[in-house]
Amino acid sequence: MSMSRRLLLAFPAAGFLGNGAEGEPLLVWMQSGGIAGLCDELKVWQNGEFRATSCKPNGASNTGTLSQKDSAQLEQWRKSLEPVKVENRDSGIADGMSVSLNFRGVGQQRASNAELRSMMEWAQGIYSSRMHGR
Repeated sequence: MSMSRRLLLAFPAAGFLGNGAEGEPLLVWMQSGGIAGLCDELKVWQNGEFRATSCKPNGASNTGTLSQKDSAQLEQWRKSLEPVKVENRDSGIADGMSVSLNFRGVGQQRASNAELRSMMEWAQGIYSSRMHGR
């Protein structure tokens, strides 16, 4: 049985994510690598609009608006959590996966590991439902 190690890095993103200009996404989630050569990206803006994109050759793209429930969750995170950048990657594995999240929160609270996992799972769920109908 092979075991993979996952490396989770999280650090405050002050200065990294820009100055909050209107056109900047509130959340950017990316997934890349793996044996299938994934290259997926989700950008979500504060107004609830999003764009899901695959950067593979001839990759699909889909745009839409978050549900009321998803918009409320994103707004709760935005108001309570400080900006953060997270990278979760397989360590020491050929064709390893990398998943990252850049979030421009305006709150004062540092996200817990559980909150970071929830945010990453939330973003992946939005991406999957729009790109794969799951």
